[in-house]
Amino acid sequence: MITRGSQVGRSPEAGSGIASPRAARELGRKVRPERLRDATFIGPIYSYLGQVIPGDDGCPLPHGQRRIGHETQTAALALELAHRTGQLVFAPAIAARPWVERGALVEIEVDAWDVREPLYLACDGERVRARVQRAILSALRASLRE
Repeated sequence: MITRGSQVGRSPEAGSGIASPRAARELGRKVRPERLRDATFIGPIYSYLGQVIPGDDGCPLPHGQRRIGHETQTAALALELAHRTGQLVFAPAIAARPWVERGALVEIEVDAWDVREPLYLACDGERVRARVQRAILSALRASLRE
């Protein structure tokens, strides 16, 4: 029985640099991190007690080292802005997948960026039988190996 959560593995890619096809052609599909210092990024923002503050999107290039253009509170709007403006966005790969599959946006591979994170399975041990938990854990691990 899983009580606290079992580590499944590491996520394939928690986030990635996303750009319009035009911006990707100008920048290159595989770039060194220094090259991104001159690129304009869509920045995350949050509202707190009536104030708008910069957010943390988990990008390996810290907010203070990026040139920030548009700012938004949601990844969905950031992806739309990246498509329309040519600015880059660091967003969850899973959120960008539909955009990338239809060719509206492109993932940028950045040398030395490892943005994978630990992935855990947590189950309510009183509702999910141990046999089922083990089956789910096994299926998740198999899926990550693909």
